[in-house]
Amino acid sequence: MRIGNTTLSPVAFYSQAVWDISYAYRVILVAWRLVEMGFISIRFLLVRAPILLIWTRLPATRKITLPGPYRDLQPILTPEREAKMGVAGGRLGSMPFLDAYKSPEDIKREQDFLKTIVKPPSPLKVIVGSVIRGLVTELGSVFIKFSQIISMRPELPPFVREELAQVQDKLPGLPPKDVKSILEKELMQPVENVFENVDYNYIAAGSLAVVHHAKLRDGRDVALKIQRPFLEGSVALDTIIILDVILGAAKLLLPRIRKTDLTFFTLSFESALKREINFELEGHVQEISRKAMQVSQQTADYMVIAEVYFEYTTTKLLAMEFVHGLTRIDDIFSLPAEDIWELLTMKIPGFDDDLPAHVLVMACRFPMHMSWQGEVFHGDLHMGNWYLTRYPDGAHPRIFLCDFGMHEDVPREGFRNVMFLLWGILAGFPDMAVDGMKSLHLESGGHLDDVDWDHIGMAFGNFSRSWIEDAPDEEALVRLRRSRLHEGGLTRQLLKLLFGEVVGSGLHLPYWLWLLLKSYLYEEEAGLSVMGGSYDWLAWIFDQYSVRIEKDAVLALFDRTNVFTMNRALDQLQFPLARGKDYHKVLTQLRVLQDEIKNVPGQTTPAIR
Repeated sequence: MRIGNTTLSPVAFYSQAVWDISYAYRVILVAWRLVEMGFISIRFLLVRAPILLIWTRLPATRKITLPGPYRDLQPILTPEREAKMGVAGGRLGSMPFLDAYKSPEDIKREQDFLKTIVKPPSPLKVIVGSVIRGLVTELGSVFIKFSQIISMRPELPPFVREELAQVQDKLPGLPPKDVKSILEKELMQPVENVFENVDYNYIAAGSLAVVHHAKLRDGRDVALKIQRPFLEGSVALDTIIILDVILGAAKLLLPRIRKTDLTFFTLSFESALKREINFELEGHVQEISRKAMQVSQQTADYMVIAEVYFEYTTTKLLAMEFVHGLTRIDDIFSLPAEDIWELLTMKIPGFDDDLPAHVLVMACRFPMHMSWQGEVFHGDLHMGNWYLTRYPDGAHPRIFLCDFGMHEDVPREGFRNVMFLLWGILAGFPDMAVDGMKSLHLESGGHLDDVDWDHIGMAFGNFSRSWIEDAPDEEALVRLRRSRLHEGGLTRQLLKLLFGEVVGSGLHLPYWLWLLLKSYLYEEEAGLSVMGGSYDWLAWIFDQYSVRIEKDAVLALFDRTNVFTMNRALDQLQFPLARGKDYHKVLTQLRVLQDEIKNVPGQTTPAIR
């Protein structure tokens, strides 16, 4: 992916040292980049796209064996589009699927049937979608990242979302001479001194890097993640254009956005990108995740995270264990029926036998487990980062998780506040959810008087009542909640509530919250696309973390700096805490806290039963 003549682009003239001290330098480079973007857009829409649309569609030109024009863009503008069996196979892990199909032969008949009903999009949709995707590709890495975020919006037509989803890992690579030059610059020695051989045909190409296979002198196979040239300049210039120019114009034109504090998004987007282009930092996060995976025998046996070789890793080069035999997680329905049947029926020790597709469920649990344990969390869990493999021993299917560049460290107290927000909504306690939102608002420098909390509480309450009905007793209520959670799609509904009805109410939110919620949404999409709606990460949070969340609520919601939550929390927590195995221990803590609250001026203390 080369933006015209890159050596004449303003991104090639970027210098961090000058950027930090000279306002005039920043203005000149941004203005230059805006002019360049205009030229790129006009050139693509009026010249390159029409030529490629004709070249890839006319019968006469399609018969020509010589390389055509703009070879990097030809795969994007080609009329061929595969029917997405992976999406149609979204019923794969659902209970109705397992009830209806009892053998590999049944799955094979389902695959044959899907081939007859799943059709590629119409030619017009292919043209429109491919032109949008091609333009984003021409504009460069930061715009590709931004388009990935936009592609999550349900308002976009499905064919546009599918085209933009392909910019995750199906982009043009780098010329072999550039790859060799970057490797020698980063390793500070000739390629031949380090590698026995390097395959200059890339195996994956994303917005920020390309991946190549190589073999070290000691015989180890490695994957080399090589950063695209001039990426620091692209991030510096294009984030300003997107966040200040484009979003600034949107605020002027769209009243709804005008009332919304987008600081939490802009800061998170900028912070995440700056972290993501530091491959050495990514390597350390990847190793933290790999070691966390090895703690549990379940994840150690059924997941793979590549080991990082730090002796060959720099800020612009990441060398890691080469994992082969990969199938994207949303394309597993294209595997042989016998492999799919094995994936569905294989059991993991410690999992509920009635739960389908243990390996897929475990894959959905692991990243969320890390985030809720207060570790760093994977902020880019789109489908292009999940794979199925039999590496390293071929014994059974494993889940391979990659690309840990987009991550964030979140304060433990911040995680607790998110817990209270989500748990209050899920458990039907809107006041608890409001308290969690208040804490996040205060953490971001907001003032309580700036927000209509009654309106937010009413929105939370209406949402809870929309999927939690009255039940005759607590046990029936718990069963009902779990069944509703496992229907799937709750995460998207919850984010629609937060960003549709709540965020535009004068709220200030921490910058890391957007990345966390985006990660949860990607996780839900993985669960729904592969598990057919039978798995939603919120269902697991509800099942696994109920007692822990309530105990954490006891310890944190009663903090003396959070006086406004004390009285409500005491009443709200007594009923759900009755489900906990250590109820008497928690009750003792509540009584101690009750005595402490008596010393807070102006506070009245409800009785603890």
